[in-house]
Amino acid sequence: RNHIEGITILNVILNFMEVNRELTLTMKLHPMDDVKSYEKLVLPFEDRVKFSSESIYELCAKTNVLITEDSTAGAEALYFDLPCIHAHFASSKPVLPFVDYGCALPGFNSEQLVINVT
Repeated sequence: RNHIEGITILNVILNFMEVNRELTLTMKLHPMDDVKSYEKLVLPFEDRVKFSSESIYELCAKTNVLITEDSTAGAEALYFDLPCIHAHFASSKPVLPFVDYGCALPGFNSEQLVINVT
C-alpha cells in the first residue's frame, strides 16, 4: 500500500468522467494524502471536481454513489445505504472487507471500477 494507489484510482475515474461529461466528483482526501498530487490531476476537470472538508455525513446526504478506498470513512458512509464501490488496487487484501461483507461492489481493478460506477 502506498500513496500511488489513490492517484491510480483517480486517473481511472477521471478517464471515465472525460467521456461522461455530466458527472461530478467530490473528493474527501485522507489527512495523510498529498493534496498537490491530486490537484494537478484534476485541473482539466476543475469545473466538475472539488475537494471537500465537509463531514462524511454532510457529503453522503447529497451524493448518489460512494467510492471508498479501504477507509473508515467508507464504513461510516454505509449508514446512508448508498451504492458503494470499494476501490482497492493494491495487491494486498483490503483491511476493510466491504465486498466480502456484501456492503460494496468491487473496484479491484480499472475494469471493475468503471463497470460498477455505471
